Amino acid sequence: MRLEVEEANRVVKDWRRARVKVALCYPNVYRAGMTGLTVQLLYHLFNSMDGVVCERFFKHEGPPLSLESGRRLSEFDVIAVTLQYELDYVGFLEMLIRSGVPARREDRGGRGGPIVVAGGPAVWANPSVLRDYVDVFAIGEAELLVPPLIEALCEGGGREGALEALSRVEGLYVPSVSEGARRVIVSDLDSAPHPISQVVTLGPEEHVPIFGRAFNLEATRSCSRRCRFCLISWVGHPARHRGVGEVSRIVEEGVAACGVGKVAIVGAGFSDHPNIAEVCSAVVDRGLEISTPSIRGDLLDREVLELMARGGQRTLTIAPEAGNERLREVLGKPIPDDKLFKVCSEALEAGVRRLKLYFMVGLPGEEDEDVEDIVRLTAKLSSMGFSEVHVTVGPLIPKAQTPFQWLPLAPMEVLRRRYGVLSRLRRLPRVRVDMAPLRASELQALLSLGGPEMGRVVEEVARAGGRLGAWRGALRGLPIDPSFIYRGRGVDEELPWSHVQVNPTRVLVREYERAMGASSVGP
Repeated sequence: MRLEVEEANRVVKDWRRARVKVALCYPNVYRAGMTGLTVQLLYHLFNSMDGVVCERFFKHEGPPLSLESGRRLSEFDVIAVTLQYELDYVGFLEMLIRSGVPARREDRGGRGGPIVVAGGPAVWANPSVLRDYVDVFAIGEAELLVPPLIEALCEGGGREGALEALSRVEGLYVPSVSEGARRVIVSDLDSAPHPISQVVTLGPEEHVPIFGRAFNLEATRSCSRRCRFCLISWVGHPARHRGVGEVSRIVEEGVAACGVGKVAIVGAGFSDHPNIAEVCSAVVDRGLEISTPSIRGDLLDREVLELMARGGQRTLTIAPEAGNERLREVLGKPIPDDKLFKVCSEALEAGVRRLKLYFMVGLPGEEDEDVEDIVRLTAKLSSMGFSEVHVTVGPLIPKAQTPFQWLPLAPMEVLRRRYGVLSRLRRLPRVRVDMAPLRASELQALLSLGGPEMGRVVEEVARAGGRLGAWRGALRGLPIDPSFIYRGRGVDEELPWSHVQVNPTRVLVREYERAMGASSVGP
């Protein structure tokens, strides 16, 4: 069944004139995929090229059909999938299987099926899990990789010839041909294209993106803070910022093209923008509403908070991650408590009424007392006068390509005990609590730190319909020992993702050892 969504600025091109037909897949629900900028950017890059038709696919019941023309995945030359989260691997293979496209690349080769290209932070960090399923991994940013991808496909030479040509492009890893790849990134964000005529969801309401009908603005890419647990910071570094003049132009043209009254600013490191007040002014001074991402609690001043409030933002989102300064030091996120209280006080004075907090448990060197500090910190913040404090908690998931890639996942019995302590948060007035399911966190760690053997598990789960119970059956039925995530790895150990060059190992080792020293736990 085709997904029915009403949209403005949808691109419909003539298939008869197309040399390359691209299926752009987001292996999760439409609302999630259209909330960020990734799908919008890829859609813009592909469709701005002559001779290229790009249509979107999202995960829903039944065989996936494109939003633009209702075609199946098997009708396209390229299936381009963006993988933001490891748990979306199952949705990706489900989409292939439901469309009749062979999931394994060795089976597609013999039948001349579509070339499957995968990008996104999850596979930048560790493409090994999906090595047997993906023809080409894009290890880098789309602006640099989409043009040579299309050029190689237009040159002809059949499937094998195209893969051979793609293997020679820096930033593209072709498992059947090459041994690895080096990450490529845009050096100057001002010179990079930004989608202006973005697709705007008009209805039905359940499909409208999380930030509402808004124009997505990327003022900053990646983050300079390099928190030791943060995947985006380590695979996307360095942080790059758009100049105020370019931001102002993009906002003016984009809002006019999209017919919206709100701008949603995206980017993990936005609070580091050197001209953050001017960027906010470029939105608010036009009479537009504004939405900003999570911010560093020690970075925003009163002027920026007042601009956010003037733009209609009523929720301040902060990620202290830990309940005390010692563990924040371990995480590489040294935010003093007094800075948190200061920014919250100024936000209240500016008119912000709700507070959203993110915390993690299962940290190196963490004790029960440290978890109780989360309760104490939340109690102090909630007593300041916010109408609601929304707390989200989850375990620390070690990520490939970060200094914590050698860490084990905290034992499940420890995490359950931590959650038991944090259940006291629910007794606090005006505090709402969400805790990430521990079973899902365990699966995410397996996919983050695993190798090709985990790909077989993903395939089995996808064929079983993606149910949680299917994971247990797949892990039991295949010769895989999932306990590796609880053992951790040595810094001299060969890692499944070592063939992807993103960060110098010496830098990661240095940060890992600093973290272990700060945690008072030997490496």
